Amino acid sequence: MDRSDCDALLTEEQSILQKTVRDFVADRIVPAREQIDHDACHPDELIAGLAELGLMGILVPSDAGGVGMGLLAHVLTVEELSKGAGAIGAIFAAHGIAVDALVLSGQTVPHLSDAASGVGLLAPALQEDDSQLVTCEASALNEGWSVSGRKAQVPFPGRARAFVVLAREEKSHSLFLVESTASGLSHGVPDTRFNLLGLETATLSLDHAPATRLGGSDLVARVLASSRIGVSALLAGIGRGAVSAAVRYSHERKQFDRNLHEFVAMQERLARGDARIEAARGLCHGAARLRDRGDPCVLAASRARWVAGESAMSAADDALQVFGGYGFSREYPAERFYRDARFTGFGEAHPPALYLNITKGIAP
Repeated sequence: MDRSDCDALLTEEQSILQKTVRDFVADRIVPAREQIDHDACHPDELIAGLAELGLMGILVPSDAGGVGMGLLAHVLTVEELSKGAGAIGAIFAAHGIAVDALVLSGQTVPHLSDAASGVGLLAPALQEDDSQLVTCEASALNEGWSVSGRKAQVPFPGRARAFVVLAREEKSHSLFLVESTASGLSHGVPDTRFNLLGLETATLSLDHAPATRLGGSDLVARVLASSRIGVSALLAGIGRGAVSAAVRYSHERKQFDRNLHEFVAMQERLARGDARIEAARGLCHGAARLRDRGDPCVLAASRARWVAGESAMSAADDALQVFGGYGFSREYPAERFYRDARFTGFGEAHPPALYLNITKGIAP
């Protein structure tokens, strides 16, 4: 799976970054991923290791203490981390969504330097609490804004320095920065039942919490597009990990004195997973390049997000079949990839919105 036409298009700097992350995954993440999955707890030491490499500031401009390598560099990092362990990739991707929102706002806002150094995580709060059918509302004050409502599955409860909150402002939506210490802010108990094990999320409650307005509908559209690209990379990485694990197993396992990969039925599953994931990666990389050039990327991001979600689930399912009955055992990696591939994202992939964005770009 590491031989890819997508990688042939990378610059020398991007290739060096990719190798650096791969080495980190092999040395630090792979030995720890089973424990992370078993304990379902936040991997502080690994996140600190990413910060030491400067990766937490990959989207932060150099004048704010980051390296400013662009969205494609972020995508490459998310892919490699997710191939090693989905939870690590998801933590990195979530932090990147919030950082990207602050950078794209063009404002002088706090936390960027700390985010780049890994001192403080930032969390996106994009998904509505559907069980309550409550839409987060923003209200203008004499000096500033306040936000009220509930957000679901918000990452890093009790750890985030601040939250980037999507809220309705009159007839449109805007993004707001809410400090974790703000009055009126509270979150539920960290929950891992519906997420990648190791990624802690919780419901975020806001009761007239003071907020800083980052931008309106234009910023929302740009942030949602880049978040879709980042989550596409997360899912593509999980899919790559599933296929790679299945390929290794098919070369080790014998049946009727033949390796599994010699059987046509196994070849079909492996080839299908590989092709689908590579297609998803191609769309994801293409969308990231558009964003880095400053070109419109809403359509490309929506296509990449939909294809990556479908491809990851299909590849993980095929990998599970290659492992046979062992695939359902937690002693083998197929079961973990199968669970991870069902990750629904951070509220950026509401199906009607994806379908609308895609159909708008289809010419008759």
